[in-house]
Amino acid sequence: MPTPEATSAAPLVTHTVPPVTPTTFEPSITISAWKFCAVVHTFQTLTTTHYGLFQQMVEMRAHQDQQIAILRQIQQHLGLLFPPQPIAPAEDTTPVEVRIPLP
Repeated sequence: MPTPEATSAAPLVTHTVPPVTPTTFEPSITISAWKFCAVVHTFQTLTTTHYGLFQQMVEMRAHQDQQIAILRQIQQHLGLLFPPQPIAPAEDTTPVEVRIPLP
């Protein structure tokens, strides 16, 4: 059985958008929608990659801190290091949202 084809009596209309005049005197460029989508995709990929690298750096820092603590314990046990002075905990680098009430 043949598949019916969709037909339309209305002619195809392409709407054109008039160019927008910049309100400032900064230079502007025009790029195709395809290039814009490619740039957006690249930005999303870079953002994801950056987040992954940041997470790896956090994990590496935690391992490094743990290894340094073990090394100091060994050095102290062997008499190569004086007892450690208490230090403040390392600053947390995790972003936190803080809401400040307005007067």
